[in-house]
This record gives sequence, structure tokens and C-alpha cells, in this order.
Amino acid sequence: MSITHQKTLKTTVLTATALAAGSVWGKTPISVDGSDGPRLGRDYLALDEVATQDVITCLPPKENAGEEFTGIGPDQMWIVVDAVQSAKAKISFVVSDMVATDEDQILFLAASSNFLSGPAIQTDRNFDGLPTLNLDMADLQILGTYQLRPLPIQASLQETDLGKADLKLASKVTISVNLDQDLLTAQLRQGRDTFYIQAAMISATDLAEDRLNKMILSEMDTLVFVDRECPVEETKASFEANESGTVTKTPSQNSTANPNSDPNPGSKTI
Repeated sequence: MSITHQKTLKTTVLTATALAAGSVWGKTPISVDGSDGPRLGRDYLALDEVATQDVITCLPPKENAGEEFTGIGPDQMWIVVDAVQSAKAKISFVVSDMVATDEDQILFLAASSNFLSGPAIQTDRNFDGLPTLNLDMADLQILGTYQLRPLPIQASLQETDLGKADLKLASKVTISVNLDQDLLTAQLRQGRDTFYIQAAMISATDLAEDRLNKMILSEMDTLVFVDRECPVEETKASFEANESGTVTKTPSQNSTANPNSDPNPGSKTI
């Protein structure tokens, strides 16, 4: 089903908010099939950030944070803004793991410069700790809307010496975002440096009927944009993705202040 009406999460959220006093919101939510715990891809999504091209990311000194590149950024990623040096800066968002269904699903990647202390929408999932939509609707922006076709499900699979594969596939979606460095620089000058990101998925049928309580969500991640270089005293490590996407660990900016650091670190290819 093509989305000819171009309905976005922002407009449907406004409709759902108006229905908050309705009976559907007052019922005790239940899991989809009575399972004992939440399942990735059915009850919640995972969201990860990846430095893709011409971009430097900084690793905040969070507790237990390592200094080796794993390919995936932390839930709070600092990104250097430098329009002169990085004209084509790009980062990617990886959403996983969507389990195969027999109908079209709609995937949203949304952002806001503010977040709410409580959920903007209640969902039917009743597991403790599941993500809720906490982006500020007044500033909500949709980075991308994607239609996911049903994944094929095999009728049967052969037993092997290693075991038997699950009939249902789970997919990951990578969404690349080209950063507008000039625009980000202007926003930094206005003190607007932080954006909150969430992914949301809902069936095409539920979206058409404004049943947003059926959506599933990722955790809310944070992007903090910094001007021209990583903050020296606050950065544990930094990594740079070049034009081809190769990621290297950049020299420590505060190595002179750390007696245990390498006095001549140089770039290290991961």
C-alpha cells in the first residue's frame, strides 16, 4: 500500500492525543500473544548510530565506556560540526530487529530538540521498561518514513548438523542522514546543540486507522553537536570516518594532560 496521503507521525500523534480519554487508553494493556517477556522486533526496537562518512564523533567519558571502535556509537553520541572540513558529513541509524509479519509495516525515524518527562502516547505493550514515545511533539521532525514489505516465511526448513533455522526472518534497516553542516553551525550559534532520536514502527493498517497505541518504539538516543572539535576535557576518545567510510581513532586531544597517554599517538586504523 503506497502512502499517497503522506500521513506523518506528527499529524497522527495529534489525533491520538485527542483520543487519550477514550476507552482504548483506559484498558490494561497486554502483550501480543501472552508471552512472558518483551521481544526485540515485536515489542520494541533497537536503535544504534554509526559514523558513516566525513564525520568525527566523540566518545563521552561515561562509566565503563571503552576506547576501542565497535562500529556502533553509544546512546549519546557527540558529533563535530565543521562545514569547512566536512562538506558531506553523514551518519547512519540502524534499526533492528523487525520480525517477519504478513502485512506492510511503516517505520519512522523521528527527532526533536526537546523531550518529555512522560510518554506522549501510551501503547498496548505492558512490559516494564519498554520504550515510550518521549519526543516533544511541538518540535517533532520526521527524518524518514519507510514502508517495509512483508518478509517471506518458508513453509519448512531442513534439519542440519548445526540445528534448524527459525522460519521467520528478522531484518535490520540502515537509514543514512546527510548532515547539513551550515544549518547545524547556525543552530550551534543559537545554543541549539542537542537532538533526541527515536524509531517507531506500526502496521500500515493501524496507521491508517490512527491506532497509534499499537506502535512499537526504540529507546530515545541523543545526538550532541559540538563546534569544530571534540571537547578536550570531556572526551574519552574520538573516531573519524573518512570519505570512503573507513573509521580511524584520532589522536587524543588531552594526551598532554594525561601522564599515561601516548606522547605521539598518531591515528590508528580500527
